[in-house]
Amino acid sequence: MRTSKILLLIPIILLVVSCSAAPRATETAPSGSRGEATTPPREAPTVPSPAGIPSLPTTTPPAIPQISGDIAQQAQDITARLIVRNGSMLIMVDDIKNAVAQITTLTEQKKGFVVSSQIPPIEQGSTGSIVIRVPADEFENAMSAISGFAQEVKSQSTSANDVMQQYTDLNSRLNNLLATEQQFLVILGKATTVTDILSVQRELQKTREDIEVTKGQIQYLEQTSSTSLITITLQQSKLIVKFTPERPLVDVDETISFRADITGGFSPFSYEWNFGDKVTSNKQVPTHSYATAADRKVTLKVTDSHGNVATDERTVTVTGGWSGNSVARTAWRALSMSGRVVLNVLIWVGIFSPVWLTIGGIVIFFRWRSRRKKSTA
Repeated sequence: MRTSKILLLIPIILLVVSCSAAPRATETAPSGSRGEATTPPREAPTVPSPAGIPSLPTTTPPAIPQISGDIAQQAQDITARLIVRNGSMLIMVDDIKNAVAQITTLTEQKKGFVVSSQIPPIEQGSTGSIVIRVPADEFENAMSAISGFAQEVKSQSTSANDVMQQYTDLNSRLNNLLATEQQFLVILGKATTVTDILSVQRELQKTREDIEVTKGQIQYLEQTSSTSLITITLQQSKLIVKFTPERPLVDVDETISFRADITGGFSPFSYEWNFGDKVTSNKQVPTHSYATAADRKVTLKVTDSHGNVATDERTVTVTGGWSGNSVARTAWRALSMSGRVVLNVLIWVGIFSPVWLTIGGIVIFFRWRSRRKKSTA
């Protein structure tokens, strides 16, 4: 009968605790007092442990820090501490690797840390990134210092997220869970049978898990609000240009296009093409055809809005159409090739002539011998 009564108390306690309006978080001092209110510590009840049944540890859970002092000042401090501020920047730098090193040193000086960084090889692109965390009170100074490393700040944004309400809700939940835990400990102290003890211990364990999860969420909010996250995307300002013709080998009067690949620099860009036959163009993607066959040296000069210049050069081979020189060169190549073939045959015959002579002599000897036998017979 006693077991049934104890088991019936468990859902009643859970219902009463969950319906409580608010946790007893603080006790303010009397009017006119500036002293700090305190809450007497809870004492863990003595839990009997029947033979053969291990009892759950009944150590007193840590008390939640109580707010004291000037209420207005504390509210201001807590609000500032629980505003999560983030920033992002897109900056142009002369050298991505050096800029990442500078930002890393700055972060360490401000007692922050680097979350991640990426430095691409030059041949794979001109964009890198670094993500850092700095103390919240150094957020503005860090953003300003990073801007000083850039040749140009292309974009910059900041955001603030007030997590005070979430923080308060989590603390209320934690107080409720701690109160529930104390009630379970009282019930556990009164339990005398194995069934009662096991049932209460299961509920107590679930409550303790919820307490640890809630504490982790509170700690996460405190840590993320005490530091600010800054994401920096870096683009290389050093201008690098490469271009490729549509085909490296073309026929006379065949139209081909040229396309430039630009990394770094400051847009907009200007283009100066020279196709190697006294024809030029200033288009971004020009097309061109050649009237005569020859090897043409094509050059491209690109200038950005800051006056930085980069160039590239490629050779295009133009074939086709009638030309006395080209015909003569083709005939000479064919004659040279034929002469080489004949010369190779003669060399091979000369090298293997002793072998051919020996084989021919053996064949002739056996044929002569065969004829002689027939004639004597």
